[in-house]
Amino acid sequence: MEQYGQVISAVYFNVDGGKELTRPNDSPYELGIVLAVDPGDEPEDAMDTGDEAAKAVNKLFTDKCFSNESEQWSHVHLKSCVAISEDDLRVSRAKRLTQWRLEHLSLRADVEQPVPLNLRG
Repeated sequence: MEQYGQVISAVYFNVDGGKELTRPNDSPYELGIVLAVDPGDEPEDAMDTGDEAAKAVNKLFTDKCFSNESEQWSHVHLKSCVAISEDDLRVSRAKRLTQWRLEHLSLRADVEQPVPLNLRG
């Protein structure tokens, strides 16, 4: 997210629809990602950059977690990654998601979270 940090103010995760599920070892987690975009003085440019970031995240997850041979996801199934303006992100929705604060790269959560899969490109 470093190259998009000037407009991406927060990254929100929705893992398995917010439910704790028991799953077989080979069953991937389902993940939705919301990239909050600070509209700033140039909202259209900011959203263009946010959309670029969402495409980059989608490509990264597809490259690392999707097998074209078996047409299956492994580890994590990225259901969606979307950029949305802070002005349009309702507080009620944000409260149902887990936020990753970019300014100090720590996961905000009440309980300890598992270490994320290494997705460096």
